[in-house]
Amino acid sequence: MTRTMTKTGAGQWATLIALVLLVQFLSACVAVQSFPVSARAGDTVMLAVGSPDGMNKGNTSATFTPGGGGSAVPLPIRSIFKLYPDKTSAAWLDSGALGVENDTGHGPWTTIVALDLPTTLPTGPGAVQITTGAVYPPPPARNINDTTLTLEILPGSGSPAPFTYELAANLPVAGDLTQLEPGRRLVVKPVFTGTGTTTYGAIEVRINIPFLDQIGADNVRVVIDDKIELTSSSRRIQYTWSVQGTDLVVFFISPTGGLDYSQAHFSIISANIMSLIDAALLDVNTLSPVATYFDVNGNAVGATHVFTINEET
Repeated sequence: MTRTMTKTGAGQWATLIALVLLVQFLSACVAVQSFPVSARAGDTVMLAVGSPDGMNKGNTSATFTPGGGGSAVPLPIRSIFKLYPDKTSAAWLDSGALGVENDTGHGPWTTIVALDLPTTLPTGPGAVQITTGAVYPPPPARNINDTTLTLEILPGSGSPAPFTYELAANLPVAGDLTQLEPGRRLVVKPVFTGTGTTTYGAIEVRINIPFLDQIGADNVRVVIDDKIELTSSSRRIQYTWSVQGTDLVVFFISPTGGLDYSQAHFSIISANIMSLIDAALLDVNTLSPVATYFDVNGNAVGATHVFTINEET
């Protein structure tokens, strides 16, 4: 869903984030709607732009068009990051949030775009347009490319919000929102075709990566995509991973047999692997995840789901 948020004070900022999460997770879907706010030219504005895969500053742009007419003004993007609720909160545990997973195949997060408004914007109403090549989930979710967000520019001059925090008493430090952005990684996941009708006791995903035996497990990290169902009492999903020669093996298990195919979704983080890609010694397009499925008794079953592996930043 889409909301517009302006950093005008700590209390207002926290309230706006809470509203974004409340509406998103109670709606049981990923929608795109406007949340009207006002800001001065020069201020920092936040937009919640739904739940696309792979959105970053390299494939996304923003413009502001004055309501009284005039040319669209480019808006510099300060940062793009994901916003999650606390995992013990009602927003995470409420059944409505499961609708996000069921509609998208990924965890219940929304993407936040931080914009520093130019000081030259004219006062009055207008609209922000986000254009991105990121992949949005299918309906009922709406695509931010097809939506404009209303924003009124107030009289006066603003300045970018520093998001100052304290490392210790009386030691203020300006916040760096880029530290919240996803890092460069390989994303491994099955093609999402909706919630599966069959669940499994375990899924093994094996990927042969050249030179992995030389890189070693100490220089690799595997991070699974956080989903509500991973910790549900009816599924109790766990995972482990290992390096076996040149194979990376990621193993998901549900002792209750409640593992859905879409939950075998994870990222590989390794500076060494990325160096091989940059040196043209490794082509991501040649990597082919192989998945094996097991029932709750440990017997292999003949399930087939297409996996993809893509580099994202």
